[in-house]
Amino acid sequence: MPFTKDDPNINRKGRPPGVSFTTAIKQYLKEHPDKFNEIMSYYIDNKKMRDLLWKMIDGQPKQNVGFGDDEDSSYEVDIKIRKNEKTD
Repeated sequence: MPFTKDDPNINRKGRPPGVSFTTAIKQYLKEHPDKFNEIMSYYIDNKKMRDLLWKMIDGQPKQNVGFGDDEDSSYEVDIKIRKNEKTD
């Protein structure tokens, strides 16, 4: 259900201010440089965390949702919108 104009659930103040995860990790590593290898081992040794970290660093791999093997192929699609038409 979409929001209405005076919906009390709308967060009009926006996201609360705070420290981002990246900023917190940077600060923590500045204060505890000896923990770097421990943190890296956690991510490298845990497959799910390693995959997540890799995707965060390089971005998601490109996905081809085309038809066939040709990435450059394009298709034209005609869409017709019919209003107030009853179907059986």
